[in-house]
Amino acid sequence: MVRKSEYDFLTWKSFPSSIKLYNDEAAGVTKFLAFNNLPVSPGPIKLQVNAKQENVLPTPYSYIALSTFNGSEWKHLSELILPIGTFDWRSFTLDRPDRPIPSDAKMLRAILVGAAGTKESPGLTWFDDLRVYQDDVLIYSNDFSEWAPAVGAGLGAITLGYVGYTNPLDLKNVDRRWDRIITALLGAGVGASLGGGLGYALAPPPVATALERQYLIAQ
Repeated sequence: MVRKSEYDFLTWKSFPSSIKLYNDEAAGVTKFLAFNNLPVSPGPIKLQVNAKQENVLPTPYSYIALSTFNGSEWKHLSELILPIGTFDWRSFTLDRPDRPIPSDAKMLRAILVGAAGTKESPGLTWFDDLRVYQDDVLIYSNDFSEWAPAVGAGLGAITLGYVGYTNPLDLKNVDRRWDRIITALLGAGVGASLGGGLGYALAPPPVATALERQYLIAQ
């Protein structure tokens, strides 16, 4: 049984990645600390995010929970609840004028929560393009972007493409100019594959993972 959060480089709303919450347990949820200790002032708060979901069970549901810190304790503020079931990328907004940041609050925290699935059909919840506004001013944004695979693919394509162009294969019955072009394209394809794979292997885990562990331990 596995519950985890990770970058997804194949499914995203904005290139090059999103954050994916994976859960193949029939109960419980996967939590990811999107941000912690964000300075705020009293007043209305608005959160926007893109989300996508597959294979989740009817309960529990996926959501984003906001909490505030008054200097001594964290208190629940509000939550954005996602629909149950499978849906493609959609934009969601949490805007609760009736639940503003309280007068004693100093910090804001957001927890992304992914619902459960089964071992045969893991529950998957993706989040991307998280934005937080106060008084219509953007105070936080997170595209959950990790560029290592994309950079690796680009560098690999350029490097091996150049090698292929300057050291062309001797293709039978093909003009010498096409030898260079074809070899360069082959080299670029191989380089992109190798570079992207290396970038994926070397990509660090989501930056909030350590904070997430601290949060879960504290609970």
